[in-house]
This record gives sequence, C-alpha cells and structure tokens, in this order.
Amino acid sequence: RRYELPARGICNPDGRWEMNLRVSTAARSPIARGGVMAQRPKVLMIDDNKEICRLMKEYLEKTGKYEVTTFTDARMGVRYAQIERPDVILLDLMMPDMDGTEAAEFLLDDEGTRNIPLIFITAAIKKDEAEDRLGQIHGHPILAKPVTPVEVMNEIEKILTLS
Repeated sequence: RRYELPARGICNPDGRWEMNLRVSTAARSPIARGGVMAQRPKVLMIDDNKEICRLMKEYLEKTGKYEVTTFTDARMGVRYAQIERPDVILLDLMMPDMDGTEAAEFLLDDEGTRNIPLIFITAAIKKDEAEDRLGQIHGHPILAKPVTPVEVMNEIEKILTLS
C-alpha cells in the first residue's frame, strides 16, 4: 500500500491540518547553554497512543534538553518530518491506517529524511526479544513497550552521540 501525502501544509499537534502553514521558528531559536548558544535537538514522536505521546513529550521537555513534537497520525508525522527535519524520530510500529514500517519506508525513501535516525517503539515484541535481536531492526534501534522515558532518553542520547 502507498499513501498520498499532502503536498503542502502541516498538521498541528492538536490534529488540525493547515495548508501553507509556516512552522514557527520559535522552536528553532537557540538557547544559551554554558555561555555558548546551542539548539536543543528536535525529537519527533509518532505513536497512535495520545497518552504515551503526552507523557514522553512532558518528560523529555522537562529535562530541558529537547524540543518534542508528537503526532498520532503517521502520515501527518511523516509530512512534518519532511518539512521540519527533526534530529531523531521515535516511531511506533503498530498504528492504524499507516503502520510504522510504512512510515519508515516513506522516511527512508525521501532524500531529505533518509538520514534522520529512527528509534522504533513497539508492543509487538517483548523486551527480551528486542535484546535477542540486539535491539535493532534493519540497523535502527527498537525498544519494546512498556518503555520508560528514561530508556527512550538514553537511546536518543546514544543516537545523537553517534551522529
């Protein structure tokens, strides 16, 4: 299955689609860190579970290290990634309409997003199964649900350190 992604526009975190919206530059503005201007890495989370998105966003942003955007619709999340180019994408594998593997195909096929690190998050396998696979799907880390915000943050830190 292939899905058409809208050519222009973006979905706001509250689920409204707006055409020709220019994304605020406020999220990209540098913040002072130790006297040096630096940007917080942008994290995109695509998961159909609103509560998981809310909790993960709340936790990661409370650390002061990340700007987090969440989408519960994979197509809208993919389109956002194509426009905003986050530093890392957290991607649920099991979602309605477009699952995480299809979303990953779009991201990996697109020249502008293919180099953005992906972290798969899924309830499809158990934690010990993820460890048996060395925690990877086609070279991308996989975390088994239930996953803690600390586990997610540790994985993000590993990826950003390697990038």
